[in-house]
Amino acid sequence: MKVLVTGGTGLVGSHTAAALLRDGHEVRLLVRRPERIARTFRPFATEPTEVMVGDANDREAVHRAIDGCDAVLHAAATVALKRSDAERVNRLNTQAAETVLELASAARLDPIISVSSVSVFDLDESVVTVNSPLSSVAHGYSRAKCDAERFARGMQVAGAPVTITYPGGVFGPIVPGATLPAMHQAAISWIRDRWVLPSGLNLVDVRDVAAAHVAMMRPGRGPRRFMLGGHFVRWGELADILDEMTGRAPRRRRVPGAVMRGLGRVAEAAPVRAPVDFELTREAMENATRMVPVDSTPTLDTLGIVFRDRWSTIADTYRWLVAEGHVDPQWAGRLNVTTPEGSITR
Repeated sequence: MKVLVTGGTGLVGSHTAAALLRDGHEVRLLVRRPERIARTFRPFATEPTEVMVGDANDREAVHRAIDGCDAVLHAAATVALKRSDAERVNRLNTQAAETVLELASAARLDPIISVSSVSVFDLDESVVTVNSPLSSVAHGYSRAKCDAERFARGMQVAGAPVTITYPGGVFGPIVPGATLPAMHQAAISWIRDRWVLPSGLNLVDVRDVAAAHVAMMRPGRGPRRFMLGGHFVRWGELADILDEMTGRAPRRRRVPGAVMRGLGRVAEAAPVRAPVDFELTREAMENATRMVPVDSTPTLDTLGIVFRDRWSTIADTYRWLVAEGHVDPQWAGRLNVTTPEGSITR
């Protein structure tokens, strides 16, 4: 199949594009900055079949990109959790999703895969499934994702072959671009200090997300929704894993969830200098302190895939971060920091 991929220079998009190429598909990327292509795909030892320059918000550019393709994976998204970025995030994420999905359906592409997020769901349930209610209090990035989600579900109701995926906190080695995603930025803080908050995170390996997307790339299956939550890891468990992995046991910083959520609201309203080196926003702290497990069992059963163990994901990510100069080797301790497969040589 010839597959159009948007967001192909981002974390999920690049890994998925590379996995599709390895599976024998042709991949056409729609990108705004083609100069990023070589650096993005060098670690994968492959390159996209075609590259078209354009913005996913530009209907004409999307129309040209879709022409001649059999399927599409829409992963283009701006992850910005600050209130000041809300309008831009809504425009880029919601409008782009509507444009790509609408034009792909009109062109009869099948499947049409839309990458959403676990952040679209209400966190008041003990376990979230694909049938759980959508969040009614989402902000910024999550609100934009919810808007795009409702549009995608409307297309499903109308019969369009739209497949929606819900990755959790995406982690893993080989991150394209000069700026690390929020999860990887937070990982730099985790390796130095052990922040122990209420709740935990749904940790999913980007390589598993890519493998799942490849497994979904089958026409004639109709509308579908797949949870890609990985493993639920409580913050205390993550601290234990990092202690064992590195042989270091720095002081654990235990902070009540209400305090972190309050700091996030204050930092958004009037940026303050906080004693943390990760993104401190209302939305980030809501997710970090209130997240619940998600049920990905139907996804694994239907697609015939498995999530790699969390130890491998965490270790591979830190090896990559050390090899790329993002983490000082002394903080990695006894963790094997040999250059991981696919590391970019500076």
